[in-house]
Amino acid sequence: AGTQEGLAEFKQELAQIREVHTEAQEALTNSLVQIQAGTQEALAEFKQELVQIQESQAGTQEALAEFKQELGNLRDEQAHIKEDMKNQLNRVEELLQNLLNQQAS
Repeated sequence: AGTQEGLAEFKQELAQIREVHTEAQEALTNSLVQIQAGTQEALAEFKQELVQIQESQAGTQEALAEFKQELGNLRDEQAHIKEDMKNQLNRVEELLQNLLNQQAS
């Protein structure tokens, strides 16, 4: 009878151990599912941020190219203005010389 009783207690403890093991396994599985979902969400957010950074970088490069183009245009314009000023100064000198020549004669 003692053996039967001991066997019944052992089976009951074994059933409890199995139940606790099953609960622990379910909790672990739920945790892993949550971790995986969180990881995938974080990865999706990271990819979205990366796309935004790349778009921003492309916009910056485009703005830089436009700035360089505008700078080149301004340099060309400055060169033309210098040339015009030089020509005007030569013309003024020429007119002054003519005036001086007229007064001398």
